[in-house]
Amino acid sequence: MSGHSGFRFRLARDSSGPREELAETANVLPMDEDIAAGLAKAGLALAEKHVFICIGPDCCDARAGERLWEFVKRRVRDSGLHAMRTKAGCFRICSGGPWLCVYPEGVWYGAVDEVRFERILSEHLLGGVPVAEWITVQNALGSRREPGQCSLQSPEAAGELRAREVGGADGPPDA
Repeated sequence: MSGHSGFRFRLARDSSGPREELAETANVLPMDEDIAAGLAKAGLALAEKHVFICIGPDCCDARAGERLWEFVKRRVRDSGLHAMRTKAGCFRICSGGPWLCVYPEGVWYGAVDEVRFERILSEHLLGGVPVAEWITVQNALGSRREPGQCSLQSPEAAGELRAREVGGADGPPDA
């Protein structure tokens, strides 16, 4: 193990309950300089949020998804927000995207574009208050629910999402 072994111990010590025991006894990949540099680059130690983005191609046009990803990366970095960012090629929803999910709250937003992301960044990510009218579903980490149960948004919000996806009555995504 390299000179970074203290990092592994700190993560284990900061955990609580049974997880702490597992972290101490688990077969953990030895820390080396490349891994430590990757964790630092990802912002793991300072992360307060983790933003996941589905960039298509089934839920939205892949080019639009990739443009949103580049925009989100730039805006998160420019804002100074301590957040990890992860893009995915598919959340298996396959409709109503691009999708953005914010953890640890487990807030899911559909039909996200640059304008919507600016408001999500300002109000939710920086301000701590999710944009209620755009939440499609919420399933916070650590919540004790039966499988398949989560806090769904109203049918009206789901209808708006479908209309926005096909450019229906509500037209293209807006603020």
